[in-house]
Amino acid sequence: MSDLLSKSVGNCWNLDLNSKSAEITLTISADLRPNGTVVIPSIELVSYEGGSGRDVTEAFKSARRALIRCQQNGYPLPTEKYDQWRKLEIKFNPSWAKRH
Repeated sequence: MSDLLSKSVGNCWNLDLNSKSAEITLTISADLRPNGTVVIPSIELVSYEGGSGRDVTEAFKSARRALIRCQQNGYPLPTEKYDQWRKLEIKFNPSWAKRH
């Protein structure tokens, strides 16, 4: 997945600036349909850096919501390359997130 799409999804990621979850970098995976929409039950946490316990859980929930919210009618991915992006892995960098 391109950095541009990663940052686009990251822009939908809302983090609480006062929370330790705002310091965690996550990698999540998800299956995508040919139309670019996320298979929601397939979203999983792959790895994380910079936190533990409940903070990781909160960061993952927030990243999951961002992935779902940003898709709208599906991510604009080239259908001819579906085999390359059907299993998405994206790194959520907290520096891309909206802070509140």
